[in-house]
Amino acid sequence: MSISILWKRCLNDLEAEVSPQVFNTWLRPLHAQIDADVLYLLAPNRFVMDWVKRHFAEKIQQKFNQLNPKQPIKLVFQVGSQGKMVANEQKPPLLVKKNASSLGINPAPLNKRFTFQEFVLGDSNRLAHAASMEMVQNGQFNPLFIYGGTGLGKTHLMQAVGHAVAQQKTTAKIAYLHSERFVIDMVRALQTKAINRFKEYYRSVDVLLIDDIQFLAGKNQSQEEFFHTFNALIDGNQQIILTSDRTPKDIEGLDERLKSRLGSGLTVNINKPDIETKVNILTQKALQAKIILPEDVAVYIAENIDNSIRELEGSLHRLLASARLMQESITLDFSRHALKDLIKPKIRLIHVGQIQQTVADYYHISVSDLLSQRRHRHIARPRQMAMLLCRELTSDNYPTLGRLFGNRDRTTVLHACKTIVGLKLTDSQLNQDYSHLVRLLA
Repeated sequence: MSISILWKRCLNDLEAEVSPQVFNTWLRPLHAQIDADVLYLLAPNRFVMDWVKRHFAEKIQQKFNQLNPKQPIKLVFQVGSQGKMVANEQKPPLLVKKNASSLGINPAPLNKRFTFQEFVLGDSNRLAHAASMEMVQNGQFNPLFIYGGTGLGKTHLMQAVGHAVAQQKTTAKIAYLHSERFVIDMVRALQTKAINRFKEYYRSVDVLLIDDIQFLAGKNQSQEEFFHTFNALIDGNQQIILTSDRTPKDIEGLDERLKSRLGSGLTVNINKPDIETKVNILTQKALQAKIILPEDVAVYIAENIDNSIRELEGSLHRLLASARLMQESITLDFSRHALKDLIKPKIRLIHVGQIQQTVADYYHISVSDLLSQRRHRHIARPRQMAMLLCRELTSDNYPTLGRLFGNRDRTTVLHACKTIVGLKLTDSQLNQDYSHLVRLLA
């Protein structure tokens, strides 16, 4: 049995033994590389490598010995990516921009963080990711057109292709720019009578990456020049990736010929990420900052930031900075306070009866138990929890809540709220119950 198959079986066994959070955070990012009887496990950064080595090295070695006792395997952990091992983390290679500066052409540098290794997969972006990988590996789907809302990862994927091509071929000529930059460069070339050199530059690149192609709409001369540049690159088997906020056919003010050419390859969409993907993004970004983000905090941010990955990352940066400056631990309560001006409470009409029913269902008791005079612990504690949630999530005061909880007085409700607030600090299970109930009711 080959070592690569053994690694896959080992990984499958580990996935069944650990929580999804641990597996997705620490083990899934690993890549295996074989050299004779040595298995190199490559981690995206030193922080992940050290953690996995400390917590899983012995278990992984044991599994390999069990799966194939006749073939001893040496296990080595390193920082690197598939096909490339490095002793220390390195910056991605610089991209060559031949003759650009002499022409006044301004392709932008690639963001060093926008690599395939840093991209977090989810159902919302899986097809676009697969198409981008296929373009790098086999040159398929040319041109590749990626569309979707702002801040969902279109630019990240496009630049990841650029990084991957640059690693495969260090002399590759890669141009990344916004469509408005293409227009500005063309106008300058016309003004300086350098249009032929402008054409020569853009038609000689190996990979052309253009963001927000919809901004060419209504610019007829720029569209004409881009149309001919596009055709020249396709005819020369050079790669083109374009992004937009909508499909080619939906871009008003774009020439029909150009719409047809833009849609001649593969058009893929990136949607808003689901909760699980957002949690994974937050967890990975926190790890890059060498912080282990509590799962309940990641879920809280993911559930309340809906607009874009960019805003998701911005919220995380705010939280990490606040915790560092205030020298506080990152807890759910602290996160709510630190992000209160970014995460607005969701307006929802909620009444005491809903809270009572939700708490009763959660603790597997009846609402009549909550309202009863019974003082057994398995009923009294849920009753106190329900009282606190009612005080926090409704506008009812203590006397009103007392009446709604079996005609009790206000001091009983006040005592219940203080009790739960205090226990949250020392009882981790009760704190988890509280957080889960808040999410259910929010």
